[in-house]
Amino acid sequence: MLIEKINILEFGVFKKSTSGNFNEPDEDSPSGYFIRTDDIELIEKTNLIKAHKGLIFGIKYIPESSRKNETAYFQCKIIHPQLVDPDNNFSFSSTTEDKCNYVNEENFDFFEFESDWEIKDGKWTFQILEDNKLLYEHEFIIQNVEQRH
Repeated sequence: MLIEKINILEFGVFKKSTSGNFNEPDEDSPSGYFIRTDDIELIEKTNLIKAHKGLIFGIKYIPESSRKNETAYFQCKIIHPQLVDPDNNFSFSSTTEDKCNYVNEENFDFFEFESDWEIKDGKWTFQILEDNKLLYEHEFIIQNVEQRH
């Protein structure tokens, strides 16, 4: 294993950079794509996410290693309540993204609520894994504010 530890920099509610925003097709994603951006900027440090459509939450971190200028292959897994896409009835309770990034450089993972059906109350857990070994775990509690009006 290349990554020795995960240094968490920020967590909570973020906004996306104004540059580099696009949806990258990926057959392993439940939506068929992953949302990409050049960076995310922290708006509020919190573990309690008052969710609504368009909200982005997640983690910013550095995968640390004593080996310099190396590329690490790892995963970000988000475990969440069961979601069902109404367009195709596809049901899933986790989203996993394969990552390939330099060690000792800033990285981030986030979830963006694009549709109302994605906003589910409960525990959402971000995990960073390398070779199926859990390196870091961060838990958020989601509250759907749109259902409470």
